This record gives sequence, structure tokens and C-alpha cells, in this order.
Amino acid sequence: MYSVFYGLPVLVVIAGIKGTIFPKPQVILYPDGFAYPNLGLKKLPWTDIRGTRLHEDGRAGKGRKLFSPESDRRLDLLVSPESSALRQIRPFFRIMLSNIEGCVVVPVGLMGARITTRELQKIIDTLIKEGESGDQRDI
Repeated sequence: MYSVFYGLPVLVVIAGIKGTIFPKPQVILYPDGFAYPNLGLKKLPWTDIRGTRLHEDGRAGKGRKLFSPESDRRLDLLVSPESSALRQIRPFFRIMLSNIEGCVVVPVGLMGARITTRELQKIIDTLIKEGESGDQRDI
């Protein structure tokens, strides 16, 4: 009985400390692809990404605007519908995907991250262009 009352809180504290010391990355940029562990996307090749779209501001009902930090804004990746990497996304999160302009939209959120979505968009656009030209370099 003591193990339940004392053991569980100790395990919760240890797990919390581990999460702050070793935080899980929100996105991972590889030389040959993009990973988004929150959705289960292990690697999406740069050649499958057709572009990006940044949501500048949020809107609430009746014309009101919501102001949020730069990192809380959503970045959409426009992905080719033929990409086999889309099958890596967990089934629960597939409901978030939509189709726009003949592309599958993968929403990326960086809530509270050190990098802003605008900076991430510039990096991704640069890596997409390098992937198209064939001049890839290590990140």
C-alpha cells in the first residue's frame, strides 16, 4: 500500500525531470528529409514536399483576431499525394490531413518552441530548393 502512495508520485517526478532534461524534438530536419515525431512521420523526403504555407494570424468568430506568439502559428506542408511517407502518419492523426490545390496538407505546430514557424519555413524552402537542384549539404 505504501508503494502506491509513495512510489507513484516518485515515478511521476522522475518522468517530469527526464522530460525537462531530455526534451523530445518537435521536428527533425535531415539532409534528405523531414521528420515530425508528434504525428508519427519518421521521414518525409524533400522531393515529396511541393511547398509551404504559413498561417499569419488566427481568427476567432465575428471578425475578431487572435494574437499569438510566432511559434504558435501553424505551418502547412504541401505534400505530393503520391508520397509513400504519408502512410507513416498514425491513423488517429490522419483526420488532420486535408487536400488543397492537388496536395495533401500536413499541419506542423511548434507550440512554445525556440524557433518560429517563419524561420522553419525559410529553412524548409531552402532545403526543398537544394533537393531539387541536387546540391545537398549536411545540416
